[in-house]
Amino acid sequence: MEYPRERRAYEWARAAAFPTIRRARHRDHRAVGQAADALTQSLVQATGARTLGFWGSPGFRNVATKTKEVKNVADLKGLKVRVIQTPTYVRTFELLGASPTPMAFGEVYTSVKTGVLDGLEHDAPTLASSKMYEVTKYLARTEHLYGVCFITANARKIDSLPADLKKALDESAREACGYMFDIAAQKEEDGLKILRDKGMVISTFDKPPAVERVKGYWKEYADKVGAEDILAKILA
Repeated sequence: MEYPRERRAYEWARAAAFPTIRRARHRDHRAVGQAADALTQSLVQATGARTLGFWGSPGFRNVATKTKEVKNVADLKGLKVRVIQTPTYVRTFELLGASPTPMAFGEVYTSVKTGVLDGLEHDAPTLASSKMYEVTKYLARTEHLYGVCFITANARKIDSLPADLKKALDESAREACGYMFDIAAQKEEDGLKILRDKGMVISTFDKPPAVERVKGYWKEYADKVGAEDILAKILA
């Protein structure tokens, strides 16, 4: 399947968060930066957009469940887990043996409470702020995905700005994104503390078998959307 160039640019951006590629946070920052650099020229060529900056989500995404504690891949088998409706998320949980269930986030709380879902995956701050601790009991530190956000703008519009405004735009975007990266680790710890204080049981997760299940998908996905160079930079 050949993607339209706008769609390909979107998928290149998604490739900056391949499943289960776990790094220390300073390496996450470096790897995402390398991917962003590779992405910038691709975006300009494909869509006329330019990347002004990037930041990571406030923590890695984990799995929260209502009645079953998850400690390994076998525990995920058959669980109805809410995921974002994108190929990366859906395929990841298929490969891990779960039953991925795309659903609007606003419907998730009630769906878990009533048993339509067994759980969901998200970062700890979001689970805490949405009070998912009221309907889930267990949190598995799967750390299966790390979301990446980009600030983009029309390249021609940026180039048409006076030099002083271009400089101010660039500096403010980088400052804002740097701040978001700087506070991410603390945001994650704060979120985990809230979940723990609210009574959730937080478990470690046996990651190596999960990596074995999904790592073939990294190359498959990269080949599909033309993101081989981005994957190579992340794995370097």
